Amino acid sequence: MRWLFLFLTCSSLPLAAQSTRPLSGAAETITEDDVMRRVRAIAADSMMGRDTPSPGLERTAGYVASE
Repeated sequence: MRWLFLFLTCSSLPLAAQSTRPLSGAAETITEDDVMRRVRAIAADSMMGRDTPSPGLERTAGYVASE
């Protein structure tokens, strides 16, 4: 009985985490130029690649987190 309760609780957690707000407003603000600017920034030589582990990975992660 305890396992059934645990299973039902764990299986229902993803449903509780779902957002009820529509994302259509946010999606409409994304432009091609904005996406390309970010892709170019991540792909730039100044990011020094993204080998694991590497300073370039840390730099790219910092950029993505700040955006």
